[in-house]
Amino acid sequence: MSGSRKIVEILNRLGHCASYHTVEELETELTFEANKEQKTMPHGMIEDGDVGTGVAFDNYDRFVETLSGKNTLHDTVGIEYQVYKQKEVNHSEKILKECSQVDLGMASAENNNNKNKQTTSMKKRRRTYEASGLDIEPYRKKPKMNKTTFLPINDDRRLYVPDSKRQSWLKDVLWMADILTNDIKGTPMWVGWNALLHPQYQHVQKIWYMRQLNQSPTSNSVVVETMKKAQRVAEEAHKDNIAVTYDLAIAKVAMQIQAEESPKYDNLFIAMGAFHIEMALFHAIGKFVEESGGPYVLNECNVLAKGSLKGFITGKSYKRSKRLHQLLSVAFEILHFKSYLSNLQNTEEAAEIIKSELDVTKHHTFTQSYTPSVEFGKIMKGYEQYTDETEKGNHGKTAQYWITYVGMIHLYHEFIRSIRVGDIALYTYCLPKIGNLFFGFNHPNYARWIVRYHDNIMKLKETHPNVYEEFKKGWFALLRTTKSFSAQPIDLTLEQTINADAASQRTGIGALTNSISSRQRWTDSHFVRTEIISHVLEDLSMTKKEDVSQDLKSSQIKRNSQDLAAITTSIEEMMNPFSDNIDKNTLYNIGTGKSASKETTEFLLSLVKTGSNLREIFLNECISNPKRFEESISRRKIKNFATEAGIHKIRGPDQKVVAVSMVRDIFGSILYLSLQKKVDMAEVLKYPLTPVPLSLSHGF
Repeated sequence: MSGSRKIVEILNRLGHCASYHTVEELETELTFEANKEQKTMPHGMIEDGDVGTGVAFDNYDRFVETLSGKNTLHDTVGIEYQVYKQKEVNHSEKILKECSQVDLGMASAENNNNKNKQTTSMKKRRRTYEASGLDIEPYRKKPKMNKTTFLPINDDRRLYVPDSKRQSWLKDVLWMADILTNDIKGTPMWVGWNALLHPQYQHVQKIWYMRQLNQSPTSNSVVVETMKKAQRVAEEAHKDNIAVTYDLAIAKVAMQIQAEESPKYDNLFIAMGAFHIEMALFHAIGKFVEESGGPYVLNECNVLAKGSLKGFITGKSYKRSKRLHQLLSVAFEILHFKSYLSNLQNTEEAAEIIKSELDVTKHHTFTQSYTPSVEFGKIMKGYEQYTDETEKGNHGKTAQYWITYVGMIHLYHEFIRSIRVGDIALYTYCLPKIGNLFFGFNHPNYARWIVRYHDNIMKLKETHPNVYEEFKKGWFALLRTTKSFSAQPIDLTLEQTINADAASQRTGIGALTNSISSRQRWTDSHFVRTEIISHVLEDLSMTKKEDVSQDLKSSQIKRNSQDLAAITTSIEEMMNPFSDNIDKNTLYNIGTGKSASKETTEFLLSLVKTGSNLREIFLNECISNPKRFEESISRRKIKNFATEAGIHKIRGPDQKVVAVSMVRDIFGSILYLSLQKKVDMAEVLKYPLTPVPLSLSHGF
């Protein structure tokens, strides 16, 4: 469990356990026994075509120190998952029983000097695991998708809007109203709030680790090998077709190979990992709000450290981006909802209706559908119309900009909700909407392949009927606990399990050498060791099982409430975009008060519509000419608040372009240079230091 040889040796010399070498011998024999059957499906998985089963692969890179710099870890790791059904036979006990027949000399009297070892083994002890199956057949073709077809642009499946779309919006507004009613105190964040009001799950899924491929999936040969492994799993599980999940970098190669080699791999449904789509979506949204004043608000409230701003904008800090976009968007929506309530004739009566609706809701769990009361439904319908007016710019361009941002986070919530509750219709609906943002903000890779992926899902019932039935049951996500609202993207689960174990310095393969045999031994025996460890911990009452999500912890609720209150107050003190006191014909940076240029305003306020048009143009071109799909997608020139920052280009002595950007401590820098160069500061201060007044340059 600790992965530490030193701890094992200390306990051994104190007489409390076997020596490290004996433990190593045990693990090696356990691995040999566990892999006697040359099957792709590990022990414990059910070979039943009616049981939901799938596969996922990812790359794992660990740059281990070697003398030459060669032979570092670049592996392709995979997991298999299946809806869990308890079998009569416990495979770990079966294997251990078989291993116990091999006398490894553990009963020998090992003293502190490791003398007088008994050698009563029935066969030779083995500490070295002989790696096998390392050769991968080369794939030398350059696959293209020049023959694949797309559904017509007016196909009913493209126009379908699921009922759960409006349900999702209603529940999000209800959560926002709960925060407002509680005066931003005591309400959990989005995941926790939904977890309280959704029923618990009746089924869970288990995962098993697959033997890794000791090469990176950047090679087409390795991608082909993963596809062959997925087919073997389908064959062993008696399934006609099976889903295999990759991140975009691998998925696009797999789709190209599948199209090139059709019908050889047609029984595989290539799924793009939703976790990686999330991160790309955060990057696109980050470009939208960059230098808009929103991130500055987070800095000023100490909710986001200035050194962490880049990770938030690019979406690379996944947990931080998920939390902060949620806090920032709900703060703006609260201010927008307040603006709506202030325009009602009976504001107090409306507040009482909302409070009454929340009281009723908290005593019932949601099903897939939620029906509001008649009075609350009227308020919601009015708010929906008010939001439409704001999105059209009737309440000002600054208000239009920020309600567009709120809409992007609503889209993110719809996408995540579809995964957490297993709603494939809502998931399918969200994909082209997310694609619009990718087209609008120059994410050509995701823009191109999400169009292909969306088309494949719409055809799923005809092309992969078994996978379609499983996806309808919500099995396009992974659910490892019965806690409500807790399903996760498959590629995120892969990161949290096999990749997390591998990256740990205490457990998994992180503590091993570059030895391929050692790594393979760890992988091949992992499922057995996991069952043994789980049994020991449960027998000693040391298993910790949380019954609430992270967002429901009182300390987390308190921290989130404080941060949200600080953000809302800060926005109101600087510039409330929904106030009637600001110019409605100008888009302002709420942090600096600086107005955006006409070009920037038009770019940002028309982004969603422009992205939708670009996606439809690309789709129409692909329908009329399949070769268009592989051709390049033109990039747009981005015009956002960040491009208007105070950056000027000058040429240095070598005629190279030098970028000069404004800094906050510019006066201190000039003072330092004046002392160093002996320049009179009185002369320097006769000239302006910034292109805008200093009172407005605090954000630079």
